[in-house]
Amino acid sequence: MAEKELKESKLLHLKKLQELGINAFPYSFKKTHSAKQLHEEFDSKIKENEFTKHKTIIAGRIMGKREFGKLNFLDIVDETGKIQASIRKG
Repeated sequence: MAEKELKESKLLHLKKLQELGINAFPYSFKKTHSAKQLHEEFDSKIKENEFTKHKTIIAGRIMGKREFGKLNFLDIVDETGKIQASIRKG
């Protein structure tokens, strides 16, 4: 099947799904915290040098990345603010 025919076939299939009321691209993402919530919960612990291995799920855009050897820092921005995450390479 030629590339053009394949594209037309896929678009036709998508249209049929939409006519049946089926979302061809379903998406869900359950976050546990916003940037603001993380600041409220953990800023005082960071100032007191208390570190935790707390798991959290956030959603946002990575707006900055800095690499220092095996350590990376990411600036993640959501609708409530910005947080910095650190990631250690194995």
